[in-house]
Amino acid sequence: MSEITKYFDVVMLMADVREARELSLVFKKVGINPICYTEYGPFWHGILNRPPSLALIDISLMGQGHLPLKEHPLIKGGQLPIAFFYKDEHRPLLSSTLDYAHYGLIRKQADYEAPLKSLLLRVNQHLALEGLLKQKELELGKREAQLARLLKDNEELRLQLEASTELKNFQFDGEALRNAQDFSTWLVAHFEKWPWIKRFALYEYSLSEKKLITPPVVSPKYVPLPALQVSAGPSPVMQNMAAQVALENLGPKLISLNLIGPFENPSIMVFLEIKEHHDVGKDLFQDDRFQPSWPLIENFLSGAYAIWELQHFTIPKNSTKERSLYDVLALADREFFGDMSTVRTAESGVDFVFIGLDISFLDHIIKKHPENRFFWQKFGQDFKSRIQNVLRHDDNAFISVAGPYSYIMAIPQAFYQRTWDQVRDLAQRFSYWRYFENPEKIFVESVRPLTRQLPESSDALLNFIDNPATQFTSVSRRKTGEQMEVRKENFASETRP
Repeated sequence: MSEITKYFDVVMLMADVREARELSLVFKKVGINPICYTEYGPFWHGILNRPPSLALIDISLMGQGHLPLKEHPLIKGGQLPIAFFYKDEHRPLLSSTLDYAHYGLIRKQADYEAPLKSLLLRVNQHLALEGLLKQKELELGKREAQLARLLKDNEELRLQLEASTELKNFQFDGEALRNAQDFSTWLVAHFEKWPWIKRFALYEYSLSEKKLITPPVVSPKYVPLPALQVSAGPSPVMQNMAAQVALENLGPKLISLNLIGPFENPSIMVFLEIKEHHDVGKDLFQDDRFQPSWPLIENFLSGAYAIWELQHFTIPKNSTKERSLYDVLALADREFFGDMSTVRTAESGVDFVFIGLDISFLDHIIKKHPENRFFWQKFGQDFKSRIQNVLRHDDNAFISVAGPYSYIMAIPQAFYQRTWDQVRDLAQRFSYWRYFENPEKIFVESVRPLTRQLPESSDALLNFIDNPATQFTSVSRRKTGEQMEVRKENFASETRP
């Protein structure tokens, strides 16, 4: 019995001290030293601080005081096992015990050992069952926690795989990067497809490095930002100013990426507003574990930007893609009159087609905005480099700069159609506005380049340089053995976009 009850502590509320002593002797036989109260008030407050395993209450004291026993917090919460003691003269009060879920009644008698042992067994069994239930609940709680962690880990893995997939979507689009006429266009195309991005904005440094500009982009997710004047080139202070402007326009949930191209300082600043809820219906970016690696994406985009710049604006050393106007005129006459040279070259036997490109619309824009400085040298270098990159597919193709707005290209017949499409697309999509000191004033201007196939004669090429809209009727002569083939063609001007 002592093993069963050694963790018991018993509190008694007894009016009769002699009977309380008799009951205490029985409890002590089984190793329990009960605490005895003779007044209701101290009993009420005493068990609040240290709830007992069992409370034995004299029913004659239940009605004392202004605090009803059934209103006691431990009684109301079902946390206090109770039993009642009564004498025969208090039998009428037994009906009041019907309001309680108690463990029995102890009647005043000569020997209390048998009824108390029975009471302690009932209480002990109940407490043992409660302990077993709590143990099972604890084990169940642990398993539920393990299951929750497993589900959470699985969800994290799924989201990380999604983030990795989205990053791979950037990496696998190298062909689109090579063919993009403008890096911002390539960037915007990816941001539009990325489901995590709600809105985005871009800043670029102007050529004068005295202004941050937002490029003209057509996208429902794009937020144009106001231009910012800067006192010097890229700097941390300037980047903080740009981030503050983006914060005001896009809101606090903002990711900032600085794209560094072939140069030391960032050339493009990207601001992303991330969606609060992904398709899984939870706040994806409240926890860093659910985020893609923004530094990794920033480094990748910087690398893509550097590659694009190098592909489109860098010509290998000793490149022969540019020739003098005299060379192209001589080649045109060779096509017209035939090759009279006795020296064989790489160009011998190659049939050339000539493409003329006129961008004199730019002259109208420059004169319309005389106060807006145009960076001629940078424009000439970049525009020519872009055309030379288009011609990189064939060693025999080359370009000649015939004037500030005129370009003549000699293209082998085998590569004509592809080159024609790429040159026309380049001329139409080239960012001419970037080469003005205040580019935002040029966004609305019309871009109308003229691309034409030209007849194979120096006369036709010179006429195009003087008047790009000239209508041509040419005679082309090609040697076939000892005979001359005469070919007449009408060349209509390419329609301006």
